Amino acid sequence: MKKCSTSDISLKSNFLGPQAENANFLQVAFVEILSQYFDWRKSLFPKDGAAISFADQQNPLFLENQKNLRQLTNNLSTLLQKEIPQFSPRYLGHMFSELSLPGLLGHVAALLHNPNNISKESSHVGLQIEADAIKALYKMFRWPQGLGHLTSGGTVANLEALLRMRSQISPEMWPEAKLLTSAAAHYSWKKNLKIMGFPDSALVEIPLDAQGRMSTSYLKKLLPTLKSPILGIVTLFGSTERGTIDDIDTISKLLKKRIWHHVDAAYGGFFASVAIKKNSYLSKQALALKNVDSITLDPHKLGYVPYGCGAFLCRQRKNYFYTDVEAPYIQFQSAQEAGVQSVEGSRPATGAAATWLTAQSLGFHENGLGRVLTRHLEVKNSFQKLLQRKVKGLLFTKGSDLNILCWTVLPGSKKLSRSNQWVDQIFDLLPQGDRPYYVSKTSLPLEKNAWLAQQLKKARLELDADSCHLVRMTLMNPFLLTKETQTQFTEDFVKILRKISKGN
Repeated sequence: MKKCSTSDISLKSNFLGPQAENANFLQVAFVEILSQYFDWRKSLFPKDGAAISFADQQNPLFLENQKNLRQLTNNLSTLLQKEIPQFSPRYLGHMFSELSLPGLLGHVAALLHNPNNISKESSHVGLQIEADAIKALYKMFRWPQGLGHLTSGGTVANLEALLRMRSQISPEMWPEAKLLTSAAAHYSWKKNLKIMGFPDSALVEIPLDAQGRMSTSYLKKLLPTLKSPILGIVTLFGSTERGTIDDIDTISKLLKKRIWHHVDAAYGGFFASVAIKKNSYLSKQALALKNVDSITLDPHKLGYVPYGCGAFLCRQRKNYFYTDVEAPYIQFQSAQEAGVQSVEGSRPATGAAATWLTAQSLGFHENGLGRVLTRHLEVKNSFQKLLQRKVKGLLFTKGSDLNILCWTVLPGSKKLSRSNQWVDQIFDLLPQGDRPYYVSKTSLPLEKNAWLAQQLKKARLELDADSCHLVRMTLMNPFLLTKETQTQFTEDFVKILRKISKGN
């Protein structure tokens, strides 16, 4: 059997591996981090003397407490072994997978020091690491400059964007203000508008085109008719459900810089590191990101760093600053500190260190993370072709621009209700048995997804249900299509699916 290429083999060094193949490296690295941390504590104030004596450590109650803690820790580790095996190539469900070793090591190293990135007073190094991490992220989007900070996740980063959009219009205009989003936008936009006190009518959803992307023709007709003040427009670089990318390039030209343009790239943003190809839709939209006003990105998704780590990035520095607050017990050095401008006060440096170390080692470019993600696109295309060739009756949704596959089953009865039942059954049965696979599922209302209704009608399916259930597969695992393992996961998945689907 042909083995992996040299370049792909080198990328394997960045992950623990599904069978913990790089365990020795990680174990030594953990010991080195701990040893450096211990030596640092010992070296700082040696004349202060020890607070825990050798006699203390031999005390029976002291020893009993340590024994109890060790046992409880072992119990916790055992309990966590019942968690979802998201590290395995058998996990094809939601937007998490194997962690990268740089992400994990950066997280652990910062965790021991536990700086609070609210201000330089409580984080001498952590804030600098965060600033460098943010610079690496905005350079990936080809911005010559920018500002931003890390958040606990994409929802908070989206809130950060809304706050800056609102600051661009006068307060007396806020009650009538509107936010334009794709009909496929993440639910956090509606949630954040409510948090900020906007009425439900503030959200204006732009219908989707035949590919399930924001309709540029509808938007073009809508823009001249808008009378209410506009907070901004939110486009998607990788929708949560299907990995769809809006036509950001065309939309940016339609806006003519009159409206704040925010891109929710929480999932797909790291695909900007993929090699640019001529006549590629993905490349065209990735290049268009250099002209938008702000971006949401989640390193804890396709950046392969531990939860929770999101990012809000602002292209123009002047647009980043929207408030000036003070706290008598915190010595902010200036209004430019992230602690002044961020929604969250106390913020860990773990995400910053994880992102920083990933940027420094793997790199957010076409030969680093970009190569990993390019591989995902190759896997998606080959996996879809394999499923179409070997499993009868599968219908894949249009507009899958990234590494997510969504599909339904065309039943013999030709009824959507029966198709939904089959999807539910597949979702329930795949994780069972001695060769389990884990997928996710979603349900798209046909009222908001006319493109999908048309696709189902074309397949001669009777639309006797209001929504379409879809099996959703997020193909993030770096080892899903490896040539080294005894199990060929895509082939094995097809065999299991065919077995489940008998009788359709």
